[in-house]
Amino acid sequence: MKTSKFDIQRLASLLIVITLLVYILIVGKSTIVPLAFATLFSFMLLPICRFIETKIPYRMTAIGLSFLVTIIPVLLILLVFSWLSMDVYQDLPSIWEKLQDGFGTAFNWLNEQLHLTRLSGEEWMQANSKSLLEGPLSYLGSGVTSSSTFFVNIGLVFIYTFLLLLYRTSFKKFFLMQVSDDSESNAQQLLRSIQQLTQQYLYGLLIVMFILGILNSLGLWLIGISYPAFWGFLAAFLAIIPFVGTFLGGLMTVTYAVATTTSIWQPVAVIGLFSLVQFLEGNVITPKIVGESVKVNPLAIILSLVIGGSIWGVAGLILAVPVIATLKKIMEQVDVMKPFSLLLSSELYQKDELFEGKFNEERFRLRHLFKKKKP
Repeated sequence: MKTSKFDIQRLASLLIVITLLVYILIVGKSTIVPLAFATLFSFMLLPICRFIETKIPYRMTAIGLSFLVTIIPVLLILLVFSWLSMDVYQDLPSIWEKLQDGFGTAFNWLNEQLHLTRLSGEEWMQANSKSLLEGPLSYLGSGVTSSSTFFVNIGLVFIYTFLLLLYRTSFKKFFLMQVSDDSESNAQQLLRSIQQLTQQYLYGLLIVMFILGILNSLGLWLIGISYPAFWGFLAAFLAIIPFVGTFLGGLMTVTYAVATTTSIWQPVAVIGLFSLVQFLEGNVITPKIVGESVKVNPLAIILSLVIGGSIWGVAGLILAVPVIATLKKIMEQVDVMKPFSLLLSSELYQKDELFEGKFNEERFRLRHLFKKKKP
C-alpha cells in the first residue's frame, strides 16, 4: 500500500457526519437527553443491581429493589430541601427591598465620590428595578421551563434506566459483535473502563457534594447567616456543574448575606468561607474522593461546558464532564485520536514531549485520515 494525495472526499464526509451529528443532538434533545441521563443512572445502579441479583436470581425484581434503595433517600433529601426553600421564598420580598436600599446607597456614594452621574441611587433603582428584575426572572423562567420539561420526562428516564439494566447483557453482546475477534478483548476493556470511570465519578461526586454541604452549612452557621443549611447545600448541589456551579452558589449566598446582614464582616466572611471551601474541594476533597476517574484538563472541561450548555442547556452543563471523559477514553483506543486524547488530559503540561516523541509518526497524524491509499 502506498500513500498518495489528499482525499477531499474523506474530509467532506467527515464534515458532513459532524454537521449531522450536531444537528441530531440539537433536534433530538428531548429524546437524547433522557437517554443520556438514563445511561448514567444505569451505570450508577449497576453495582447495586448485581449485588441484589446474587441474593435474588430475578433480574426484574433486583432492578426494582435497586430503584427503591436509591430513590427513597433522594426523595427524602428533596423533601427536606423543599421545606427549607419555602422559608427563604417567603423572605424574598424583604430581601429585594434591602438590596434596593443597599444598591441605592452604593450608587449615591459613587455619585458623590466620582461624579459619574447626576441621577441619585434611589432614582436609578426606581427607573431600572423593572429591567433588573426582568433579566434574572426571564433567565430563571427559562431554567424553570427546562426543569419542568426534565421533570415531565423523569418517568421516561426511569423507564430507560430500567430497560437498560434489564437488557444490558444483550446490548453488550451486540456491541462486541461489531468488532473483530482480535479487537474483542480491547473492546471489553474499553467498556469496563467507561463503566468504572462513570461509577467512580458519580459516586465520588455525591460524596463530594455531601461534604461540601456540611462544610458550607457549618461555616455559614458560625458566621451567623440565616438558613445556613439551605444556602450551604444549594451551593453544594450546584457544584455538579464544575467552576460555574460553585461560583453561582457562592454569589447567591453572598448576595443574600449583603441583603440580610447589617455588618460588612459577614459578607466578607462568606466570601472567605467559599474561597476556602473551593480551595479544599479542588486540591484535597475531589482529588482524594473522585481520584483519577476524570483526567481532563480545565480548558477541555470549560469548552465542553460551553458546548454542552449551548446545545442542551442546563442538562448539557451536567452531562459535559462525563461525556468528555468518556470521549477521551474512546480516543485512547484509536491511533490517530491518541494525540487528541493527550490534549484533553490533565497531564498535558507534564507529557507535552510525547508530541515530539511517541506521537511523531504518520499513523498518529490527523492528515493520515485524509490520504488516499492505492495498492
